[in-house]
Amino acid sequence: MIEKLSMAEYPPITFKKLGRTLPKLPKKKPKKRIRIGDFAQFGYCPYTAWHLAKRTTPIFVPKVKEAQIAGKNIHNQLDVKHEEKMAELPKATEKTMQDRYKPLMFPRNLPVYLYHKPFLYVGLIDNACREKDGDIHIIEDKTTKRIMYWPWKDNLLQVKAYCAGMANTYWRKFDARYLRWHIRYRDRSSGEHLNDFEGMYGSTSHEDLFESLGVFEAIYQGEDISVEVNPKRCVVCKYANGCSFKA
Repeated sequence: MIEKLSMAEYPPITFKKLGRTLPKLPKKKPKKRIRIGDFAQFGYCPYTAWHLAKRTTPIFVPKVKEAQIAGKNIHNQLDVKHEEKMAELPKATEKTMQDRYKPLMFPRNLPVYLYHKPFLYVGLIDNACREKDGDIHIIEDKTTKRIMYWPWKDNLLQVKAYCAGMANTYWRKFDARYLRWHIRYRDRSSGEHLNDFEGMYGSTSHEDLFESLGVFEAIYQGEDISVEVNPKRCVVCKYANGCSFKA
């Protein structure tokens, strides 16, 4: 049985309104480009921003390496299944893209960009679709060894950034009503679907995302900001060796 936890937010922000509100993507790629996945690690430890700026060489403990390899294998399997399904569908036209109530399936690893001057955040969405209700659903697959009772903060930041990036990148290209995110946890060994967390991108998500971006960028640029560190996370952190912020 797949358990689902819905995290509703009101008022939601419409797809078009969000796209118009966000800064226009620059024609020239800024020098400061950050992977959304790297930014999301801010949810694990805020000082990952400092290590990214300093280009600290990450060192992974064996169990983290094993988890990464297992997760990559599951993602590769999902990519193949998705491509097979996409091949069976008719090609989208300009008309169907602008009709918000026409279902659409987007390619896996869809590129998105989120501009927060002077930073450009770039990412690849695992899975996204537009359903009959007119909403875009952004799905992030994560692997784990157990049932999750609450999503990790870094996973939440990642899907929120993907939602904003989807609007920033594509709001002119196709129409939609709202943005919904899903974090889908799968068994690390078998790929079995364990449980879901889902929510709507609303004002609370927006405030949380951009507050986190502000602190991330301040630390990245060397500002002296004191934030709380979880000692348990330092043990397996890829930047633990030689980290002056370690608890």
